[in-house]
Amino acid sequence: MDPGTALAVVSLSFDLLASCVRGFTLISDARNIGKDAAIERTKLMLQEHRLIEWAKVIGLNPPRDDGSLEIHKHPAAIILFQLEQLLSSTDALKNRYKLELVSPPNGSDDLVPSEPAIVSDNPASSILSHIVSSEIRQGILKRASTLNTANRFPRRLYWDAVDKKKYAELVQDVTGLVDGLWSLLDIPHRIQTSRAVNQTLQLAIQTSEDIKGLQYLQKSLQDSFTDAGVKNSLAASAGLKAQHILLTSHSGDTQQQAHSDDGTSRVLPAELPSVLDPSQLSSIHMMISTIGSSLYQGDTMLIEEKRVQPRMKAKLKPRVEALVGLLSQSPTPSFLTFPCLGYTEEQGGFRLVFCFPSGTEKPLSLLNVLSKSSGPLPDVGMRLRLAAQVCQTLLSFHTAGWLHKDMRSENILLVSPTSSPSIDRLSRPYLCGFSFARQGSPTEI
Repeated sequence: MDPGTALAVVSLSFDLLASCVRGFTLISDARNIGKDAAIERTKLMLQEHRLIEWAKVIGLNPPRDDGSLEIHKHPAAIILFQLEQLLSSTDALKNRYKLELVSPPNGSDDLVPSEPAIVSDNPASSILSHIVSSEIRQGILKRASTLNTANRFPRRLYWDAVDKKKYAELVQDVTGLVDGLWSLLDIPHRIQTSRAVNQTLQLAIQTSEDIKGLQYLQKSLQDSFTDAGVKNSLAASAGLKAQHILLTSHSGDTQQQAHSDDGTSRVLPAELPSVLDPSQLSSIHMMISTIGSSLYQGDTMLIEEKRVQPRMKAKLKPRVEALVGLLSQSPTPSFLTFPCLGYTEEQGGFRLVFCFPSGTEKPLSLLNVLSKSSGPLPDVGMRLRLAAQVCQTLLSFHTAGWLHKDMRSENILLVSPTSSPSIDRLSRPYLCGFSFARQGSPTEI
């Protein structure tokens, strides 16, 4: 078929979308994928969700008959056709990527279930296994114009052999095509669609208790999204939630039982928070009642005091340890907190010790900056960016299952490199003041 004829034949049709969904289902549900390709499988599921959200916003799911799709007819049709060719042919997978799907080894001829099963023989099961519900898939396939075997749930197949590198190439090509479809959206619709995907992923992170699944999702988000803000925010949330589960699922001093969505338990090593020697802290200077600075082994540190009544000390110590563990990781663009070195146990409570970023000036609180009567004031854009960054950090903390409980201007410290203008410190708002932080559980006090 010559290119001109092919262009005329290809149309932005619901049948193409149904074939793509069928292809996604065929590949993502295939068994025997192995643990090595689990992250790539998570990325593939994420792209299926993005495709369906794209189809929804342009009126392709459910399909519209008012002709309003003509404006993007040819570019989107060609990309959708390429995606369908990539996903719907086992021969194409074999020839292009050397990935071979075969019939089940036991000779069974079962359909891919309408409700994806999470079973032990599929170690790549993901927390995104249900991000595209069976009702959505079934609805798309049933509404397709050709209701023959081509657009029903496919027969379940098995991977004969999976080359992780080749599988990653497939996922990368699929991602590129879905990105191409998104690029055809106008800016308001792109923002709307991105927000919908963001909200769905946040819910998946909040409700999951699967550490490995969250870690796979974190890596997938870091690799898959072109939107840096979405990527950083959601990846940080997934990583924090995994850390939160790991730290709060104690079953002993050196091991933890972590729940997995495949119904099994994984024994993971527990990295206990560092208990520091109080005598090593010197030159303590309190900036406000609970936050100050101190020298620890010759380095300047930020300290936070958590004062508790003696009778509550033993009860609150596990919370302090879990909080220290959660805050011990390095800051990311969407989770700006000082990395926690450890804690000291004092007569009146606990003291958390945080590392300052190297090569930076002494931080000022947002309250101090706002209270100054002289100097340049930040413009509206800078203030909005500052507020957005603080909200991103707080959202990541909440998604991880924790509540801050003490958000105020004294607890936002502004940091800038020593060579930067003073106004630039507003671009790095670090959240602190975790004295009242607790897990978001009804049993917590």
